[in-house]
Amino acid sequence: MFTDDQDLTIGGWANMNQTKQVFVQQGAMASNWTIHTPICAPSRSELLSGRYFHNIKNSALSPPNTLCGSGAVGHIDLDNKVYPLTFANNLRVQKGYHTGLFGKCMNGGCKDPPAMHGAFERWFEGTGYQNGVFYDNDSPDNKFDSKNYSGGYLTSVLGNKTIEWLQQIHGDGRPFFVYFVRVCVLFSKVLPLQTGAVAVLLFVSITRQLAE
Repeated sequence: MFTDDQDLTIGGWANMNQTKQVFVQQGAMASNWTIHTPICAPSRSELLSGRYFHNIKNSALSPPNTLCGSGAVGHIDLDNKVYPLTFANNLRVQKGYHTGLFGKCMNGGCKDPPAMHGAFERWFEGTGYQNGVFYDNDSPDNKFDSKNYSGGYLTSVLGNKTIEWLQQIHGDGRPFFVYFVRVCVLFSKVLPLQTGAVAVLLFVSITRQLAE
């Protein structure tokens, strides 16, 4: 399991005591973590590709107009230096893993780019905080409207969609890799338990059961 956007500086972890408890008591916590470029999409690009920033940066003086989102991602050459080297592709093709992406790819709007060569067999991407429309490779026209699903709250939608996928692939004996990036922790908002933490805790629980 690979998670992202657990930001300490702006308080992204502050309202997730139950989730932290599950991860720490039943998993592991890295107490001293170093990342080469501690900012948004560049750090995700480094982690997905296994390359330092100076090896994936955009050499153009002016970033192209068409980007996967906006902001710092414009400084990354995604199509040539990140997507083709996404390690999930090695897991899927060489090791036989099931691979799924849920949440943000970079800053949103990546939509399973051809340059990634099908690294993720399941692609469910979106960043809308509430009632968002997701890019979903398992829905007609690749669109999934979440307003009538799990209360429309982003973390619940992502958590429950991930659980559905894990249940579908369970039983064939193959290992799996989940890339799970939810944007809500960036906002540090207190939400009713039924709209957020339940899905995350259930996701952790069912993932552990399937792994066993």
